[in-house]
Amino acid sequence: MAELNWDWPEIACVLMWKLAPTGTVLTRKDLGALPMDRVLIEDRQPDRISLSFTTLKKAMDLREALYKLNQPAGVSALEGRWKKLSCVLLWKLCKGGVVLTQHDRDALPTDKTLLTHGHKNDVLLRFLPRAEAARIQKWEKEHEGKDIMETLQ
Repeated sequence: MAELNWDWPEIACVLMWKLAPTGTVLTRKDLGALPMDRVLIEDRQPDRISLSFTTLKKAMDLREALYKLNQPAGVSALEGRWKKLSCVLLWKLCKGGVVLTQHDRDALPTDKTLLTHGHKNDVLLRFLPRAEAARIQKWEKEHEGKDIMETLQ
């Protein structure tokens, strides 16, 4: 059975719904609070995705142990806005880590969509009804010339 092959926008949405279904605000302070002595461990299994933070030393030990088992552990930079958003969300809301399953993905409400609204010093994240999201999308397109809607695959 293959691993859960969710992309980072999907992970961010599931994280938000699981950890902060009523919404949250990410500030510059939250971004600055990311620890410099920790790394994000992303463990994808057939039935779950585990996200947790560990020290660099423990991550290197884990990587070495996996190589000995002929299971290479990849290393990736924190790239892409959705991966960065997920990392900040996780550190702000659940420093001990989280396990995401298909049950969590299935729990996403079909009648709502995730709004990420950037301001000068923060980003508001909240789920809102699809009709309200459509009104916001229309207004942004007509008044600002921006196409702001992204959808999960």
